[in-house]
Amino acid sequence: MPDTPSDTLSDEQIIDAGNKMRDQLAYLIDEVDLLGPALARTKAPIYEAKAASDQPSLKEALFLLALRDRNVRIPLLTGQPMRPAEPDNLEEQAHAVSLEDLIADVQASRRELVDSLPTDADGWKVAVDVPGEPLSRLAYAHQVVLVDTDLLRDVALHLFDLQRVAG
Repeated sequence: MPDTPSDTLSDEQIIDAGNKMRDQLAYLIDEVDLLGPALARTKAPIYEAKAASDQPSLKEALFLLALRDRNVRIPLLTGQPMRPAEPDNLEEQAHAVSLEDLIADVQASRRELVDSLPTDADGWKVAVDVPGEPLSRLAYAHQVVLVDTDLLRDVALHLFDLQRVAG
């Protein structure tokens, strides 16, 4: 059984899959940009509210996306030391930043992440030292896409519910 999907793919398939991962990760830049005008029409309590105590508000989710890109994902992909993925005072830090600045920060950090991705098959095959689970860069990029998708889906559903209730 291969350790990673890249063990069974040709170099051409790896490059193609890597380009798809790059496109998926870059899509967040546009998605957050489209979210801005919708949020501008939304009152702060809605995008600062949590669906549950263990789920981030929209502002916290955006703050976490940027922080994780800069402190964990980019360092892992480039072989640099990681920094904490989440601050002790997440709510305080996230809510101290304007929504416009959060959106710009998510876009900037995601551009940095996309720019740190390899363009050749050998670069995608390089192992990333994910704690407890070494993965190829390709497998790690896929993991990031799945985590981001889940987070954004949960936040979008929560925001929709809050807007429906608010009227």
